[in-house]
Amino acid sequence: MLKLIPATIGPEYKSNAEKKVFQWLKECNADGYAFHSVGLSEHEEKSNTESDFIVVTRNGILCLEVKGGRAFCENGVWGFENRHGKIDYKNEGPFEQAAGAMYALKKALTDQIPWLNKVSFANGVVFTDITFEYRGVSVRPEIIFDYSSSMRFGDYIEACHNYWDSKHRARYAYLKEDEIEEIKTAIRDDLHFVPSLGCVVNSIDEQLVRLTEEQTSVLNALEENDKILINGPAGSGKTLVAMEFARRCAAQGKRVLFLTYNKLLAKYLSGLTQDERIEIVHFHGLISQYVVLDFAKMSDSNYFGKVLPEKFLRVLSANQVAPFDVLILDEGQDLLNTAYFPIFEKLLKKGLYNGKWMFFYDTNQNLFGGGKLQKSLDALKRYYPVYFKLTKNCRNTAPIAKFNKYSSGIEPGKAMVDGEQVEILEYSEETMDEVFDGLIGKLLQAGIGMDEITVISPYTLERSVLNRYRGNYRADLVKFTGDRDAGKLCMATIQSFKGLDSKIVIATDVENYFNGEKNIMLYTLLSRARTMLYILSGKDSAEKLRIKIIQGISRENFS
Repeated sequence: MLKLIPATIGPEYKSNAEKKVFQWLKECNADGYAFHSVGLSEHEEKSNTESDFIVVTRNGILCLEVKGGRAFCENGVWGFENRHGKIDYKNEGPFEQAAGAMYALKKALTDQIPWLNKVSFANGVVFTDITFEYRGVSVRPEIIFDYSSSMRFGDYIEACHNYWDSKHRARYAYLKEDEIEEIKTAIRDDLHFVPSLGCVVNSIDEQLVRLTEEQTSVLNALEENDKILINGPAGSGKTLVAMEFARRCAAQGKRVLFLTYNKLLAKYLSGLTQDERIEIVHFHGLISQYVVLDFAKMSDSNYFGKVLPEKFLRVLSANQVAPFDVLILDEGQDLLNTAYFPIFEKLLKKGLYNGKWMFFYDTNQNLFGGGKLQKSLDALKRYYPVYFKLTKNCRNTAPIAKFNKYSSGIEPGKAMVDGEQVEILEYSEETMDEVFDGLIGKLLQAGIGMDEITVISPYTLERSVLNRYRGNYRADLVKFTGDRDAGKLCMATIQSFKGLDSKIVIATDVENYFNGEKNIMLYTLLSRARTMLYILSGKDSAEKLRIKIIQGISRENFS
């Protein structure tokens, strides 16, 4: 299979035609690499040209020019009509563009790798939306792939090379694997083709926010079942499914109570819907609406777990709260407690046995529930719920998921989207400011907003190593309160950010979590990152973490 660079096509690319070809290449039956949108003009010695795609296979190097919509040529002038009916006229046609890109690329690469003079260079033109029937002096039918083409795209790539090889009256040997790797490196480095960090992050993020087929099948099954338990690792889309289920129930006129354990998660989710039939609140926040809190007793370990719930149950027993049609529990691993079952019974019309409810949980993130979770799950069996398990990780990229697995020792689910590697950044007391400034500066320069980055630690800022930070962004580092302030860099604890995620996460103060086989806190922290993850660590701890990652990879490879 071809490896696409970048791995996804970003939302900044508006061409549906290029998106189609990107997908065809992704499914192609050839081995090698395909580069999207390579600007050859960036090289100091190259003519001002660009290739929509460069494909490197054993056959050689192919430049593809892609055209969507309608294309025509009148009196030597080419016209290209997009889907909105706008026509763009050019003196140079797609065949000249493809050839120009090919020759510019050949010169660029052979300057760096002289033996490429003996490699097949080819070009082709792809019309994704039309059957291209025009025949003129510059048109080469043999290198056209259009709407009516029936051959596989991999066969088309080979046909382009065969045509140009015959034109040049040359027979070229197939490229070897190491030669393909050398060409790949040259295209990435010597032509300065490295997609901007901002482009990579945004394109990956767009891929992650889509419902997977697995989640869609669960949602469809919900319409036929009233009592449902859904287990899934971090990032498997539990909250996404829960919110969509709440919307569907509300659309049917039902009142929905959506309970979370995390106050900030409830605050965030509440901002996603304006439907008055959906009440999203954290469990103890709901209790505090009806029971006056005794601040003097809050330090008592039984206060939140026993005293408050018992007082709330008395309120419910007095019918002071109207029951809901549907009950949804997110973060069930923290909320499922048999002591709370009488409360759930009262909050839900028809109770747990005959009512409509859906509870989500992740045994890997059982930070607060302890042994109560399994006891509660066993107790729920008497209500005969339907069980579902989500297995696909649609939050984290594959490199983040694998890093999490190897470092925390916990399986985060199969990630569906490729992405950038996790970076471990070493610092010392003397270099802390320089390392942190360099990272934030790089991200901001790439067009990533400060509010798209979250620093996460087991500790508050006052107890974190970053409390010693005095660099350029010290004034921008603020405590995360559930809202994203533009221009501010939020710092959160693992507990306060549980259930939430961030496009980019910087993990710090995690040195103590690298020991042992499994660590729930580390698993929870690392799984918050959607597209990019950075680990700030001292030198000794960074080396310990690298060894742990290598050991994890070795175990997987030889198991």
